[in-house]
Amino acid sequence: MNFRARVVSTAVLACLLLTVGRAVGAPQPAVGVKKPTTWLNCTFGPLPDQNVARLHLMIVGQRVQRAVLEPFGLAGTDGSGLKLADGRLTGTLLVGHDQLRMNRSLVPRKSTRHPLQLNLSLERHKVTGVVAGSWKKPNASDEPIAVRAKVTGVVRDEARLRGDFGLDENAAWPSWLGPNQNFSAGQGGGPLVEDLADARLVWISQWIGPTESGSQRYGACVGCPPAAGGASPLVWRGKVYQFRHEAAGKEVQQTHLDRVLNGERGSETREKMRAIGWTDADLKRRWAIRADEQLVCIDAATGRTIWTVTWPCKGINLYDHKCSLTNHTGVVAHGKAYLFGAMGVVRCIDAETGEMVWATKVPGYGDFMDEFLAKCLETRNVHAPTRSFCHGLNVSGGVVLAPDGISSCGLVGLDCTTGHVLWRVEGRILGNCATAMAWRTGGRDYVIAASSEGTITCIKAATGQVAWHYEGAGDNEYQPLLIGDLLIAHKMKREERGKAPRLPDDGPHSAPGQNYGQVACWRLRTEGPEKLWEAPAEWGAPANCPIGSVADGRACFRGNYSYYLVDPETGRRVASRHLPEPARWDEGHLLALPGLFILHPDSQHGHTKMFPLPALGNAEVGRLWSPPHPWATTYQSAMSHAWADGRLFIRGADAIYCYDLRKR
Repeated sequence: MNFRARVVSTAVLACLLLTVGRAVGAPQPAVGVKKPTTWLNCTFGPLPDQNVARLHLMIVGQRVQRAVLEPFGLAGTDGSGLKLADGRLTGTLLVGHDQLRMNRSLVPRKSTRHPLQLNLSLERHKVTGVVAGSWKKPNASDEPIAVRAKVTGVVRDEARLRGDFGLDENAAWPSWLGPNQNFSAGQGGGPLVEDLADARLVWISQWIGPTESGSQRYGACVGCPPAAGGASPLVWRGKVYQFRHEAAGKEVQQTHLDRVLNGERGSETREKMRAIGWTDADLKRRWAIRADEQLVCIDAATGRTIWTVTWPCKGINLYDHKCSLTNHTGVVAHGKAYLFGAMGVVRCIDAETGEMVWATKVPGYGDFMDEFLAKCLETRNVHAPTRSFCHGLNVSGGVVLAPDGISSCGLVGLDCTTGHVLWRVEGRILGNCATAMAWRTGGRDYVIAASSEGTITCIKAATGQVAWHYEGAGDNEYQPLLIGDLLIAHKMKREERGKAPRLPDDGPHSAPGQNYGQVACWRLRTEGPEKLWEAPAEWGAPANCPIGSVADGRACFRGNYSYYLVDPETGRRVASRHLPEPARWDEGHLLALPGLFILHPDSQHGHTKMFPLPALGNAEVGRLWSPPHPWATTYQSAMSHAWADGRLFIRGADAIYCYDLRKR
């Protein structure tokens, strides 16, 4: 395999470093409203075809700022008609009853929007009152039914929110890989619920936007808000950070707009626009070429936006559900948030204040994207060149790690403090859908990268010198599992997978997986890796997704039809388990909490369905949990749900949802 490492010259640095220090003209953070925040968490019912409904209202000062009725989300619930005065909340709540699905409108049709009249009393941390109006089952053709029901709930003012839900200062999920480089979280938060359905929804963030928004093959995509990219949320020192983008600018994909507005299906497009209240301006914004890029900083205890920083028209509107900005997840370290823009620009932001410190164009990546944007503007069309925008940032020691390309690629090291490009290792050393891993041993910082070419590369973080390059691994297009000095990764190369054993499906799988070979474990050393064990080939190995995670000293990964718990030092099987009920079984993800794995068997096709598996040899997989919010996933590379101090932060199709998984 060809690769090369080089230290970048001072002359090149001058070209790549865009801004240093508090640059003149750098965007200033827009500070959110600093009034006290209160959340009302209510239930009302009974209702037609369901027991109760759950309503969540965010009040800032005396104004209802957010209203969410499960599972319709922000776009389906309009609380602007509610008024708070003298301890009473009254007025109209407008509910859109459209079902929310991938590549479908997040904006409910006018015909499904029905009013509910609220008359609530807020007293002594309790909500009481009544709701009356019209109720319609989603997608039902019947006329709405008149309802009147009692409302009960709790009032949590800012002091109570911070007391009940404030995070430990050291709790963090600072990167796509989490604090331990392997999708696992440390201790903290106390005992967890045994049934994930007992998780409490604490708050809903401001509008973030969908991870994907359909492609031109779906036509006009009326009602689908512009995609916001697939970056995962990050948590650090009581704050949640979300990178997003939103279509903007005057340049639009005019060829496609002419086709959907003036072609043979133009009247159908117009009718769909009338049904939801969209104008030509809404549709043009949906099909803009450029995009604003933005970092949103959210209070982890209350869900209130603390500040936002926006870079107008500095991104590109990558919207296709298979080719969106899949995993441009940044990293928080050394008191700074490092962002990865669509055009290959890494920005360093003060994590407390939102002030920009520096911005640097990544060599290779930035050059490619400049040419791509120029072509889009020339042809008035955006057609992503690949499915893979799947590399997050990471930090090893004092160096920010960034990819130098959009698919299988090399790595670039940036100085955390100055943004200077320190080194670049060129060649296909990083898998299409993988993020470089930070490894520390003997008091020194290294970088570990595995590739789809069957290689594992170890790089000295400070200098970019390749410590060793191993060619005896398998196809690691996706994320390997790093556990201290151990690396669990694919052993078989792509051409060898056809020889892997084929066993009959003995589990309840609605879309059975395939045997993608086997995994092995290497012990990492400064002089090179040592293979410790190989899993039996008949177990199989996970396909098109990260290997797995680790909890309480046990590694968990998905095989052909089972989840396997193993001792990472020896490879000894501790347990193997099936899911308790059918679920789509491919391209999944794992998250490890203290003593518990959360299994996400399909994390790329719009499903946020999770199963708990205690990290015990005699434990069984728990029952399915479908979080009550509009679901979202990313294609090709899974989003990472952030975990900190007993709280789970999940990015939905519209916003971030904070769930409390601690036992009450």
